[in-house]
Order: sequence, then C-alpha cells, then structure tokens
Amino acid sequence: MQYLAQEGVSEVTVFSQRDLYREAAARGLLEDPVVWFGYQKARNETSDTYNATKAREVHARAVVFCEDATKLLAELEGRGDD
Repeated sequence: MQYLAQEGVSEVTVFSQRDLYREAAARGLLEDPVVWFGYQKARNETSDTYNATKAREVHARAVVFCEDATKLLAELEGRGDD
C-alpha cells in the first residue's frame, strides 16, 4: 500500500484488499491478483478454524505464497533503485 501511495495512487487508503491486489497487478507488481485473493481467503479461513485438514490445505498454499511474496519483495526492491 505504501508503494502505491508513493506512486501517486491517492485513493489507495480506501481500497479493499482486492482493489489493492488489482492495482498492484496493473502496475506490474503481481502477476495475477486472483492468486492473491486466494491467499487472503486462506488467511481468513484459518483465523478461527481448528481443523487438521484445513490446516494442511493452508500450509500448502502458504508455501506458494512465500514464493510469490519473495517475487513481490524483489520487484519492490528493484523499483526502489530508480
């Protein structure tokens, strides 16, 4: 969110999570915002769920999330060098 605000996206403070992902994708920070919708859903599903099957599903998604988050970090760091 901070990066988008620095880039002049004034409405960023009223964006929903989905809008933030869409805007980040439009600016080339994310490849596919829908994937990030799934990460948010997994996070929401586990906040009050104590189910071993669900935990395994979220863990599998978290592994992929870490890879995508690392790509996002690298992209943001690369743009900070301008």
